Parts: sequence; C-alpha cells; structure tokens
Amino acid sequence: MTFKELSLPSELIDNLEKLGFIEAKPIQQKALPIVLTQQDSVIQAPTASGKTLVFAIASLLRLTQTHNKPQILILAPTRELVVQIAHEIRLVGRYIQNLNVTTLVGGEPLSLQRSSLQNKTDIVVATVGRLMDHISRESVDLAKVSMLIVDEGDKMLEMGFRDEIVKIASILPKTKQTLLFSATFQSKLDALIEHITTNRAFIKLDDNLQNIRSLAYKTHNKDQTLLEVLSHYQARSTIVFANTKVEVDRLYDMLLEYGFSVLAFHGDFEQSARDEIFIAFKNGSVCILIATDIVSRGIDIEGVEMVVHYDIADKPQIHTHRIGRGGRNGSQSLSIALYQPHETRKLEETIGALPEQGSCLNVPIVPTCAIMQTLIIDGGKSDKLRKGDIVGALCGELGLDNTMIGEIELRQKRTYVAIHRTLKLKHVKIKIKKRIFRLFLMV
Repeated sequence: MTFKELSLPSELIDNLEKLGFIEAKPIQQKALPIVLTQQDSVIQAPTASGKTLVFAIASLLRLTQTHNKPQILILAPTRELVVQIAHEIRLVGRYIQNLNVTTLVGGEPLSLQRSSLQNKTDIVVATVGRLMDHISRESVDLAKVSMLIVDEGDKMLEMGFRDEIVKIASILPKTKQTLLFSATFQSKLDALIEHITTNRAFIKLDDNLQNIRSLAYKTHNKDQTLLEVLSHYQARSTIVFANTKVEVDRLYDMLLEYGFSVLAFHGDFEQSARDEIFIAFKNGSVCILIATDIVSRGIDIEGVEMVVHYDIADKPQIHTHRIGRGGRNGSQSLSIALYQPHETRKLEETIGALPEQGSCLNVPIVPTCAIMQTLIIDGGKSDKLRKGDIVGALCGELGLDNTMIGEIELRQKRTYVAIHRTLKLKHVKIKIKKRIFRLFLMV
C-alpha cells in the first residue's frame, strides 16, 4: 500500500515521496486509518517498524493556525529519542510554513527553553522530567493541546514515570486524543492505559526478526571470545552490551589497548560527550560502541551490522530492544550472545530458546578500524549554515573531493562532518558564507 492510498493531503504525500517514503510499512497501514479518526489508540510495534512516522503524520494533520500555543505534546524516555523525533517531524512537516517544534530535555538551560515556549510553538517533544520542571514553574501552557503521544510506554514505566505521565495527561484538555506506543506489553502497562485513554483501539504488529541471525558462543573466557568475535566478523558497526558502567569502561580500555576503533557510552557521561559519541558512531568514525542498556532504547542508528551481548540481559524485553538496534529497515544483522556454562539457563530464559551455537573461532586478533573521522566546525544552525554551504566550502576552500565527505550533522553552534580517515587536516580555519570558522578533529 502506498501513502497515496491512505488519502493523505497531496502536499504531505509529495514531501514523503521526496524523503523516499512511498510504500507504507505494515504498522503505518494498520495504524494510520484508525489514528486519523482521532480515536485513542494503544499501538504495539517493534523498534524500526516505522511507528515514528505514524505519529509524525497524525500530529501534523491535527495542527491548526488559530493560535500560537502548543497543540501536540510528545513524551519520550530519553534525550536522544526526543531529538530524533523532533528531527523526523521537522522533515516530514517541512511543507508547512513556519512549523515550530520545540524540544524540552535535560542538560540544557531552562531559560532558553522558556524563551522558545514564549514564541509560537506548534509541537512540544519532551522528556518527562524536564516537562515536569516547566509545569512546576508554569513556563509551559498546555491548554490547547489536542493530542498526547507517549512513545516507548514500557520504557517510561521502567524509569518510574507512571505517576508523572498520569498527572500530565490529567492537566491536558479532556477532548485530547491520546496515542501510546510500546514495543513490548506487560501487565503493569494496563493501569497506565486505563488512566490516560478512553474508548481505545488496540493495534498490534508482531515482531519480525527474520533479518536478524542469532548466535551464541559458550566460553570460559568472555574477553578472549569477544576479541575473536570482533576480529572474525570485522563488522563496520557493532554495539557491545554490558550490564554495568564499570564493565563498559573495562571493556573499552581492553579493546582500545588492542587497537580497535571503539568508544564507550553510558549514563555517567556529560550530555555534550554523549552527543558527540553518538554522532561519531552514527557517521562511521568509530566501529564499536561498548554500552549499557541506555543504548537499547531511544537510539536510532541505521546499518548496525552486529549486536554482541557480552552480558546477558536481565529481562527478555531488554534483550528484544538490544537486538532491535540491528536489522533496521530490512537490513541484515547478527546478534551474538556470549555465555559461560553456568549462564545457560539465564540465556534460555532471556531469549526463549537456545540460539544457534557458534563454532570455535581460534582466530588471530585483528582490530577493526573505522574508515571515517569526524571534522568539527565551530559554527552551525545559529550561524545560518546549511549542508550545501559546508560541502561547498570543504571542496572549494580545502580542495576535498565530495566523495570523501560522509554524513553532516548540523547542531546549533557546531557542525560535525564525517570525512575519509586518509585525509589529513592541514587547515585550522575555513571560510563559509564570507565568515571564518575554526576546524578541528574529534578525538
């Protein structure tokens, strides 16, 4: 089914086609006809199923131009997911003039967010904690919200936000439509659903993990087996999950010592560092990300070729979200669990059935190396820079071939550009749009 067959506005369809969205995914085919009737809906769909586009389209079609107050409120569990949701809505909604999407997340000054909210705001995408801060300070006006969207409801409950979500829903207009999305359903979600929705429709899309191959390696030495797995498969993009921050840091030090292209990612990092780690992994400047389960949710990265469970997840739902980092949009991915003999039962309980057993490797340690590196420009959206300006300056000023330039990530005050690792930075400044900006490589 195409989006044209869903009877969407022509301007929206034209923009979706420009973005490469022509065929609607199964969750979009099932959910949109119901959601667009303005009925409360509870939607269960696995990661990478296309659910964000469902509520992005629904949100944009509910907007009116009668006032400047927020009309759509979207709650997400992590800062990273808030940023990604806002980015996708801006892309899908770029056919709407003066569309304003405001993000409310921790790690940023409340005063700047308050200033944004005082201007015209159509859609607010927020983490629960930061939104509660604004509600307590009366710096956000939610009186005109016509749609509440709760993304990753199961993760919200794991984080202990049930009461806050119920409170937020209670202060919104009673006529609002509520959409709750979740990848897994547990009985404790029932109470939340009962509190925030009425006359609800239930929409379920079964997991489809056919493009993810699951393997398990029994070992008496996980460190050695991890090194051999990484050396044998030589994946360009791998996430290795450990259950604790201490273990993440230890594995990072070990892989770094062996010469692997690796970064660590967990909750102890400052937000600015987390952003740059995520950008470097996403744009191919690092091959391996060692992480806690903070990365199993709310992180959207295309092309993850392999997920390694150094530690077995504590719950089946967490394992499901981990492997969902790979195999996105139909791509092939490998999920590898490392386990010691005494962990056999835990592996079976977590995965549901003992996966295919990997054969003994016994391979030499050969580090994986990234083919890209990240160039940082100390200017961004606030300087009115665009991707075309960046590419033009890099090719014109520095003489780079545009085939050596990868992903470009524009932030407010910085721009991150993936360039081929063979290129040596010989300049520390660059002229873009008649202004001089500093250059340096991410380390």
